[in-house]
Amino acid sequence: MNAPSFKPPRWQEYRSTVQPIFRRATNEEIELRARLLLLRDTALNAMTYSNEEAYGLLHAVYEMAGRYALLDLTIEQLREMRRILIMATTNASAMQVLANDIHNTWSGGTNAGG
Repeated sequence: MNAPSFKPPRWQEYRSTVQPIFRRATNEEIELRARLLLLRDTALNAMTYSNEEAYGLLHAVYEMAGRYALLDLTIEQLREMRRILIMATTNASAMQVLANDIHNTWSGGTNAGG
């Protein structure tokens, strides 16, 4: 018996959410907004298994991506918002790794260095 394969969402799946709201938007604008919505949902999913240190950053990404994806912003503002939120997500991941290492050290475990 084969388990169903999991396919992560793609930004194209969010086009139908964005297009009715921004009827005159260019393809680039629709893509940026859809990518922000994907980032929002990715952050929400990551929040379910993150530690408290990473959770705060992911929650901020979740809220801001959802809010700004559907606000009347310029292409440049959308690009910059996406860039910054991607950096925040990357930092949340780094914080998760560091916090796990710290907690492992405190609990008497060993890290990859021995």
